[in-house]
Amino acid sequence: MGSNLFGLCCASAGVYKRHMAVVFQNSQHFDGILSTSLDGSPATELKSLSAQWVGFDNETRAKEDEIIRDFLPASHGFVSLGQSEITDLKLPESEVNPEKPDENFYYVAGWHQLHCATLVRNNLLLLAEGAHFNWNHTFHCLEVVREGIMCNFDTSLLMITGLTFDEDNPSELPIPNGQLHSCTNMASMRAWADARPGHP
Repeated sequence: MGSNLFGLCCASAGVYKRHMAVVFQNSQHFDGILSTSLDGSPATELKSLSAQWVGFDNETRAKEDEIIRDFLPASHGFVSLGQSEITDLKLPESEVNPEKPDENFYYVAGWHQLHCATLVRNNLLLLAEGAHFNWNHTFHCLEVVREGIMCNFDTSLLMITGLTFDEDNPSELPIPNGQLHSCTNMASMRAWADARPGHP
């Protein structure tokens, strides 16, 4: 059946109208590890992203799982930071690392968001199979993903090739695959996280 692209996007965005605010008491907001390069490489890189629709088949799911695994650092996004780095980054106090009492645990937000996007995907698959999953965790994760999108809003201008599309024929999408976006340099980010492993 046919859908209007603009109407579909606006309806999705209109679900959430609540104002967002992020407050760290007694600390400055830290707006990103990669605001300056960690290893001399650029903080961002141009990447070609896919808008392709994916199915439920096992092969597609296995490919997605592999992409996600390759994106994760060894500690799945948790890091353990010493006091000097915590002070330099103006971070709020966090959970103490029991194995290194002079260090604190932190969770890199982007990897938390990826965890949540993966959980929502997996729970949709469970729903399709009629299996049980935790709705509260699922809706928490939808909020995490929404806030991540709205906070780190991608301003790339995407070429479109039509104003309507057939949802039952996703081979002809109005947003073509392979368009370039400015993305975080993940090689540098993973190297930073892998040098500070820690998992609560």
